[in-house]
Amino acid sequence: MRNLWMLLFLLVLVACKGVENTEKFHFVFLNWAESSTATSMQVNVATSKDFENWQLHVREEGKGHFIGHDLVVKEHDQLKKSFNIHYNLQNLKPDTWYDFFLTADTFEGKIYRFKTLPENLEEIRFVVGGDTGAGSKFNRMSEIASTYEFDLAVFGGDIAYADGDVKNYKRWIDWMSIWTKASTKGNQLIPFIIAIGNHETNYNFLNSKEDRAPFYFSWFNQDEDAHFVRDVAGQKFIILDTGHISSYSSQKEFLRNSLSKNKDQFQFTFYHIPFFPGHRSPNGQARAGRDAWMSIMEEFEVDVSFEHHDHVMKRTFPLKDMQVVNDKGIIYLGDGAMGKSTRELNHEWYLERATSENHFWYVIMKKNKAKFQAIGMDNQPLDEFEIRK
Repeated sequence: MRNLWMLLFLLVLVACKGVENTEKFHFVFLNWAESSTATSMQVNVATSKDFENWQLHVREEGKGHFIGHDLVVKEHDQLKKSFNIHYNLQNLKPDTWYDFFLTADTFEGKIYRFKTLPENLEEIRFVVGGDTGAGSKFNRMSEIASTYEFDLAVFGGDIAYADGDVKNYKRWIDWMSIWTKASTKGNQLIPFIIAIGNHETNYNFLNSKEDRAPFYFSWFNQDEDAHFVRDVAGQKFIILDTGHISSYSSQKEFLRNSLSKNKDQFQFTFYHIPFFPGHRSPNGQARAGRDAWMSIMEEFEVDVSFEHHDHVMKRTFPLKDMQVVNDKGIIYLGDGAMGKSTRELNHEWYLERATSENHFWYVIMKKNKAKFQAIGMDNQPLDEFEIRK
């Protein structure tokens, strides 16, 4: 049996050799490489342009001259003739507009703008989706999302469905084409965060995380790990990895250290495989998350957990200790289905509202309340509720 497993591993390793890119693409997009969304912004480029002497030119909007920053360009480890750039801008002013553009050799890009988020919460709007794929349904849902005002987006894994296989790189190009269009308003770029899902990775367990998820880490470069925390206007956004690169148990200390007992803060967790699935059985893989993390999340009174993976729209009752409660329970929202085909519901006891429809969640977060809407394929509200602090 041991020799059989070794043979399987060797076959997988051989199958993941690099390929050569034959597509022309150039994506400029934003995310964060550190916890502060008020004083930092990461500018990213995924491109087929084989240029040298790349520079990023930045200024506070309309103020003075652009300041140039030399950029490090890295060819993708597995996708030849494909290049990545990441530059983390630090010490920015909160709630402030910035202009930037890129140059390289004889290339000069268009001028974009972005706005840092405020340090303190007045109003923040964001979109949450997952299980998107890169087909016509995701294109439709992205077009709908683009009609809403939002400050950031969070994706909960299973994005391009490339399965950690570099040969499927065109799926990522298609996905980026769709979403960067939706998240560009005129010349304004809106940042987005990506959690990892099973379709971002392959099963080359002997390889590095970069080889196991060759686009998740190289294109987005959000953190050394696939779990991290972002401070959004003083509120907690915690991204977790449901066992795709890091084990559930290895993230328990991180989760505990990231959460707060400040009852005035909103605390949201985002991850792929649900604790309370809307399609699959809650007695399967869902137990791993509940066993490892649920007691910690309940101790620190997480408000809402955004779950994915099951391809339905669902909202649970407020839950604590595996029971429906009236106070201090966590609401679990999900379950992906922003672009992929939907599935049948399991009609479990914990579901307060559920339907087998494509959707994304649209959230308006204010000082003392947050409103949540599930938006469907016809731009109709499938569900809507509010929580107060």
